[in-house]
Amino acid sequence: MGQPTLTSRNLVGGSSNARVVKWSWTFFVLLLPSVINFGLKAQENSELNSDQITQKFGSYGVEVLAQTPAMRVANLYSKHDGEKICRTLAVTRFNEPTPPALKEADSLIRGGESIGLTLRSQGWAIEKNVAAQCSIPLGPAFQALAGNAQFRDVLSVRVYTLTANDGEQHTDYAAIAEAYHPDHIILETAEPCAEGIWQRLSPLEIEALRTLQQWVASIPQAENRATSDRSNPRA
Repeated sequence: MGQPTLTSRNLVGGSSNARVVKWSWTFFVLLLPSVINFGLKAQENSELNSDQITQKFGSYGVEVLAQTPAMRVANLYSKHDGEKICRTLAVTRFNEPTPPALKEADSLIRGGESIGLTLRSQGWAIEKNVAAQCSIPLGPAFQALAGNAQFRDVLSVRVYTLTANDGEQHTDYAAIAEAYHPDHIILETAEPCAEGIWQRLSPLEIEALRTLQQWVASIPQAENRATSDRSNPRA
């Protein structure tokens, strides 16, 4: 039998197939980092602060420093030699009215329980929709809560909307602004919380961040604050 004849049609078809394979592979390579980054972001945004603090420092507790029907300020701490060291100062601006599906969990949270742990114990998955990451100057109030440790002059801040997901519905629960102890979290790329940052935020996120700034910068007056302590009994 003779060799098959190479026609222009054969050549065009083979060239087309080669191009399809080439572009398919190129698309996959370009897409792969996005897929990986999406997975990492989802994992990071769903991880609870309480879990991170416990894993890193060996204990975790919640101290409510101030609370109104719309907002609460909480010290998320770890204990060292009997002293509470603030790892995250968190300001929570609750959605109003409270979503009906979250009323049971909300009642416990307003009683001083940990937000993430409580929602998770009620069967909710947590999603953190990050609106901004920035930095603010270290203030005397935060330094006092952190045991008067000497560290960098700025604190990393993250602002996000917390959404509860039960597999059927996604429910926005609160806007939260958090300032972190540098031993806990440092966001190296965080720019100052300046005008450009505020423009990215929702009204509730703005309230949370503004209150966080006030608390970080304030003079410590712990004796004038009604507090409620909810240490994690499993820590």
